[in-house]
Amino acid sequence: MENNLQPQQAIQEALRAILMAGNLQATQEPPKATMPAKEAATYLNISYWKLLELAKAKKVPHIRAGSRVLFRRESLNDWLAEQEVASVAQAVQPEPIVVKGIRRLK
Repeated sequence: MENNLQPQQAIQEALRAILMAGNLQATQEPPKATMPAKEAATYLNISYWKLLELAKAKKVPHIRAGSRVLFRRESLNDWLAEQEVASVAQAVQPEPIVVKGIRRLK
């Protein structure tokens, strides 16, 4: 039995060394489903107050939990993609041609 335990211990020690070398944790927490407004503002690279203003105007997807405003990373990524597509679509659209009537002289 001692021969059987030594390889297992060696494997465990090798795994610990690999984890320590890579600064990885053996028990990582799962990613959070939501993030608070300050973290979301940092993620979007906009001010906290601007993000709250957009949320109040219902221009950015958010979740209200009491007085807290929470954001899902996936929803923010989708919203960013929509904003990008909309900005390009506006730039591509030609300006409407305005035809003015001929002025008649009396």
